[in-house]
Amino acid sequence: MSRAILLIVFVALAGKVFSQDLPAWFAQSLLVLPEEIAEAAKDGKRVMLYFEQDGCPYCKRMVEVNFRDAKIAARLQERFVPIALNIWGDREVTAADGSVMSEKRFAATMRVQFTPTMVFFDEKGGVAYRLNGYYPPDRFLAALDAAARPGPAAEHQPATTLPRKARKKPLALLFVAEGCAACDELKATFRHDRVAKQLAAFDLEQLPLAGAQAKQLGVGEAPTLVLFDHEMAQFGLAGMPVLVLVLTLALACLMVSTIKYRSFKDLKFKGRQHVQYLVWGILALMMVAAWPQVMVFVVFVGYALLGPVERLFWLGAKAVGKKPVSKPEPPPIEAKL
Repeated sequence: MSRAILLIVFVALAGKVFSQDLPAWFAQSLLVLPEEIAEAAKDGKRVMLYFEQDGCPYCKRMVEVNFRDAKIAARLQERFVPIALNIWGDREVTAADGSVMSEKRFAATMRVQFTPTMVFFDEKGGVAYRLNGYYPPDRFLAALDAAARPGPAAEHQPATTLPRKARKKPLALLFVAEGCAACDELKATFRHDRVAKQLAAFDLEQLPLAGAQAKQLGVGEAPTLVLFDHEMAQFGLAGMPVLVLVLTLALACLMVSTIKYRSFKDLKFKGRQHVQYLVWGILALMMVAAWPQVMVFVVFVGYALLGPVERLFWLGAKAVGKKPVSKPEPPPIEAKL
């Protein structure tokens, strides 16, 4: 009986706490999270805490745009138990670990720094997913798929590493979301003769916005088209961190080594120079203008390798110089008359 009375009081206060009219399908909770998480787990759902505050324009947009979207509303009701909290509120909250505190302190404990913020709890009371700030509907729907409990109901693809194969064309990744009108419009544009001819030069793959590849590349909007250089496509995304690590360690070793490098002070521009230097300089400038990123990388790597290469040549010449040389035969002695 007392629990029912408390629930009525909480429901009455909720209308004064929140500045936006939340949908009726938001749970009217006593904010005892361990009980809410356990009850949600029995129904195959997860608890979603929605943090907001008075006068928040993005909270208003979240309520008026996202929560009123039929597909988002159905997804939230099907897979989650949404509970609203005010980051400046004074209602009593029992956290997942059993500690009791006010809404304001709980928001600080959860490190909520701006609104709206959504925190999704797994079946054991741990934080499974977190959304900071406002997400457009397409991106928000993809994030809900990622936050849902794995199972037949989840529509997002598993976060597996994309298998790489030898490619003869540069790689192009198209990130899309379910129910994305802009994605459908972009795909229709791809079918135009002029666009299709341009895309024929790429190896095009379509991936979900909620997948691991989107997170790895920092893609947060749908549709997004990512184009790679041919060299990047051949090497693959998984190998790039290894290459960067190897280059970093190699350069660090060269910095503390005793290998000598040529200085730019050794270059002598005074006086007459051969015309071939002018030709090579013009060719170098043309290559830098054509492929600036590649050529700058090549120049710096070439300079880094110059020291070890010269050192190897010096050691090789020194080793050859120490080899015994056969003595020349003495010239014949001419008889004196």
